[in-house]
Amino acid sequence: MKCPTCGTEIDIRAVFCQQCGTRLDAELQQFPPETDEVNNESDTGFPAPQTEPTVTTPPASIVDTPAAEPTPEPEGPAPTAAERMRGQTVGGTGKVDTPQDTLWKGGYSGKAMVGPWFLCLIVTIVILAVAIKFASGGTWWGIALGILGICWVVPTLRYLYRKLSVRYELTNHRFVHQTGIIIRTTDRIELVDITDIKYTQSIVDRMFGVGTITIYSKDASHGTLPLPGIEDVKSVYTKMEEARREEQLRREVHLEGR
Repeated sequence: MKCPTCGTEIDIRAVFCQQCGTRLDAELQQFPPETDEVNNESDTGFPAPQTEPTVTTPPASIVDTPAAEPTPEPEGPAPTAAERMRGQTVGGTGKVDTPQDTLWKGGYSGKAMVGPWFLCLIVTIVILAVAIKFASGGTWWGIALGILGICWVVPTLRYLYRKLSVRYELTNHRFVHQTGIIIRTTDRIELVDITDIKYTQSIVDRMFGVGTITIYSKDASHGTLPLPGIEDVKSVYTKMEEARREEQLRREVHLEGR
């Protein structure tokens, strides 16, 4: 090992140069020994220490980041309400994944019996007047009372049977019709199978807001189904018609012009 100041050969373990007195560790720090580029060794004969290359990480502000892709704008005109409703179909099968909601429930209204009972009242007055004027014995009075009994009993039994046995329910998918007292039968008609709906009212029915709704459908058991004694018949008819059209539109069934 040579002194970096005077070049005198010195012991590698020496701290000061014996010739010039230079402190060797300070000089080595200021003038490191030359290394052999070919053999990668210092003048001392020992391999030079290997240093790892320093990797400089660029700041985050200059790192290239992918640019956000622009959102494509929809082409063509906006979809109509019917197209949006058709777009709700599940799996392209025409079926709509919508919950079943009850739109209306009802039965036979007593207001529908006002006309028959009024007719019975007129018949009763006429029969009593005739019996009082022309009946001379108990036989004629018996016949008159029998006719009056039939006149009142038949409409009353008819009303009780319809009031206790008939139930209607309209949902956004189907119409449910129940009949029977001891044995109850439940039938349903899918709204998509209904072809037409109409309602009729007599003069007395219009006075009390009742009527008969008739449903025409493709159903095998109830192709024509009359629903007598419907209270607020116009409102119920409107609900049925709107529910039928909406369901058929969901199922993509063609409606003929009405």
